[in-house]
Formats: sequence, structure tokens, C-alpha cells
Amino acid sequence: MKAACIYVASLTAMFTFRISHAQVNSPYESGYVVLTSGDTVRGLLKYYSWRDLYSKVEFKGLTGKEEIYYPGMIRSFYSQRTENLFISSNYIFKRANQDDQRNSFFRVLIEGRGTFYVTQNTRKQNVYYAAVDSELVALRRKAARQFSIEGGVYNKNFSTYATDLKKLFKECYKDSIKEFNVNRIKRSFVTYNSCKSANYRNYDRKRARLKLGYTFGYSSSTLTFKDLNATVKPYQFPALSPVGQYELGGLLGEVPAENSFVFGVTVTAPTYNKFLTIESQFLVSSRRYQSTSQKFNASATYLEVPLYLKYNVMPRKKLQPFVSAGITFALPIGKSLDSQNVTRVFGSGKSLTRFYVPMPSIIQNEYRPAQFRYLLSGGIDWYLINDSKVTFGYRYESGGSITQSPIYETNVTVNTFSLTFTPKPRL
Repeated sequence: MKAACIYVASLTAMFTFRISHAQVNSPYESGYVVLTSGDTVRGLLKYYSWRDLYSKVEFKGLTGKEEIYYPGMIRSFYSQRTENLFISSNYIFKRANQDDQRNSFFRVLIEGRGTFYVTQNTRKQNVYYAAVDSELVALRRKAARQFSIEGGVYNKNFSTYATDLKKLFKECYKDSIKEFNVNRIKRSFVTYNSCKSANYRNYDRKRARLKLGYTFGYSSSTLTFKDLNATVKPYQFPALSPVGQYELGGLLGEVPAENSFVFGVTVTAPTYNKFLTIESQFLVSSRRYQSTSQKFNASATYLEVPLYLKYNVMPRKKLQPFVSAGITFALPIGKSLDSQNVTRVFGSGKSLTRFYVPMPSIIQNEYRPAQFRYLLSGGIDWYLINDSKVTFGYRYESGGSITQSPIYETNVTVNTFSLTFTPKPRL
């Protein structure tokens, strides 16, 4: 029960996780570039994360020709799926009658009469800019000012971004920002544009981009008893012990592996890290375990829900190897057990009368088919056009048990080969 609660909590966290600007590691997605002439060219952007696009963008037009554009070579580019707009810094500074100080692409957060930008410096640190009409200001977090007191010179840090925004917004400045908070500043731009009755667009909305795939697989599950040499007393005649003991392995014999098909859906959620994604599957499977002695036959139909963290080794490639680790919770939606008692003859010497003693076998209240397993997996993501993909995967799971008894301790291992098709997301 505790394991189930942990799993449900983990699954809930996955779907309530707020994903900002994050993208699944896909090499291409639809978009367009605006040339310096003002012409718009539609095609595909090589787009892994907006953090990679401040310095250049790789673009493939409808003719299939690939181009690499640097700031100044185009006016802007736009991703349709992620709704991210980037503008060349030279174009922004030109509108403000300033020399280009950045030579980079600026990502638009809020666009309107008051526009809020972000770019990165050479140290990969975010730098924010505010523009109102033709005025452009870099929002500095802190600045130093010198004070002279009784002949001594002292430096004091103070915030400048609030002062800059107040000067830009004038009578429409309705916030008192004491700490540099990007979300608060974005709200100030929304307030300003509303105050001026100006149209604006928020390019920085927080949107969860989940992907839904369809999975089909072939699975092999193996049941092992942890101690086949364990000795068990007869439950009707305990006084016969130790004469009346037997080994568990003698009762069951072997339990060979059983093969079955699995099918269901795979849900993928991106994270802030382009190498990592969170995935979960909802699979229907049928598992059966039967001993060679025919004394033990257990089966169950499961809803299996693996949850795992996936690491893509080469996120910039069309073929992306991956490894992952996580947990699986297998919930039985149907089960059956046929477990028969075994009779043994006991006695030694000519003076002891021989008689039969029923031996215990697994009974219904010890059969617990619900499982909590640990998993490791690997495979290859093959990305197709328009952000769809095919995944070839192998998963190994262990640690499950179908019994709750100090006598019959079991371990379930599962090996699964799967194929998943994930179409272009529409969420």
C-alpha cells in the first residue's frame, strides 16, 4: 500500500509539473523566417530549446535547402508550435537609433506598445530589455553608487530596473517592484499596454506540451521462489516435525517464463533540461505463472503504469539513443489462482505406521498479484518530419511479488520489447 501511494504521488507530480518553454528533443518543427527585405519564408526550424537560439538558427525551406542564419542576416524567426518569436538585435537597436550592442537574437516575452525582451550575454546569462515606442533600455538588476561620508568613500548597491520602468511607463506605472522578478515585470508590461489601450501579445505563456504515443510490445515474465530449499511443516500434523517436513521446490518444480503481448499509450512530458523527459505508460497485459508439477497455476490481467525519467544521449540527432530508470505499478483488473495441496507419506522403520499428511500450498489470501517493480530501459528515438517519432525500446523490470507469505516469497522479472509511435502533438 505504501508503494502504491508513492507511485500515485509521483504520477500526480508528473501531470501537475509546470513546464515553461520546454520542448521535447525534436530536431525539426514548423516555423518561418522574415528576411531583411521583409519577405516571409516558411519551412522547418532546428529547434531543441529556445536557449540555443540566441546566437543562430538552422532553417530548412520548402525546397529542402538548409541555411544557417546569424543575427543581422534576417529580421526575425518564429516557431509555430512553441509560439516563440526571436528578433535580430540590430533591427531592435536600429529602431531605437542606437548602435547594436549585442549581436544576438532577442526573444520576445511581451509585444506591444511596451515590449519586453530577453537575450543572453557571452557568459550565457540572461539580459532583459524594455522598449516603449522608440526608447530601448537594458534593465539592470543592480548598480553601484559611491557616497562620501566624513572623508570616506563607500559603495552602495541599489536597484535600477524599477526606476527605469517608472520612467518608461510614466503615469501608467502601477507597480512597486522591490526585487527583480521576471513575472512581476511581465505583468507590469501587460498593465502598461492596457493602460495605453494598446494591443499586446504574451509570447511567454506557460504551456504544458504533452505528447501522446501508441505502444505495442512483446513481453516475457518470470516467477521465481526465493528459497526453494525452504522446509515447511505440515499444517494438519505439526507434531510430525521435523520428520514431516518437505522442501518447497519438491512441491512446485519449475515455473517457466510466460510470454504475452502488451499494448497501450505512452505520455511524454518535457522538462527544463533538453536531455531529459518524463514518461509514463498505461499498458494492458496478461501474465500467467504455472509450475511444471501442475500444483500451482496463477494468472492476472494487469493495467501496468511505468513512470520513469528518460535521458536522451544525443538530443541534436535524428536518431537519439536513450536510457531511462523508474518504477512500475501493476494493478490487477482480473485474477485467478489454482493451487492444490500435496500429500506426502511419512514414516521410518518397521515399527512406524505409514499415513498420509496433506502439505500446505499457496492459498487465496496469500495471493497478492498487485506489483511494484523497478525498471531500467534503453532504446532509440527516431524522429520523423513535423516532430513525430518512432521509439524502439527494451525494458527490464524486477522486484515484484505475487505472494504475501513468509513461506512463499516470490520475485517477478519482466523483459519487454516495445514499439511506440508518437504523432505530432496537438496539445
